[in-house]
Amino acid sequence: IPSSSIAVSGDSAGGGLALALLLALRDNGEPMPACATLISPWTDMLGMGESNRTNVERCALFNGNSVALASRTYLGDANPRDLRASPVYGRFEGLPPLLVHVGEEEMIRDDSVRVVEQTRGAGGDAEIAFWPVVPHAWQLYGTFMREARESLRALGQFIAAKTLSPVAPRNS
Repeated sequence: IPSSSIAVSGDSAGGGLALALLLALRDNGEPMPACATLISPWTDMLGMGESNRTNVERCALFNGNSVALASRTYLGDANPRDLRASPVYGRFEGLPPLLVHVGEEEMIRDDSVRVVEQTRGAGGDAEIAFWPVVPHAWQLYGTFMREARESLRALGQFIAAKTLSPVAPRNS
């Protein structure tokens, strides 16, 4: 399968892993996928984004020290700055187009903001959509939640636009 037909996607820690995969592919000189979609990506195990403090009372899933506790549980003895766990500390040049969806009230919202800003700052193509009043990784509720269906539709349209070759008209 040609890399131009491949999209990478992930939500939460999986969004961070999807971004870490892109960094590793680039650093190893491997072909890049056509694009990536990141859903509420958790990209900073140190929790340095401002929203880790400003959204602590508004986030529907995380609260107080829960992100820090989840980080320690996830990492064990691993270094929280390891790019495989915290890709936000990596270099962002040479990445494929990114589309990021994140809730405005999520504690880890700024992980997404930083990824998009750094990608753009490195000359890359990155879009971000902020969703009001949704829980972390709300797309899991696709059949029950209008915002989930709308987000999944937009993510799918982005992937289709980046991966599907236009069909040439047939001569009759």
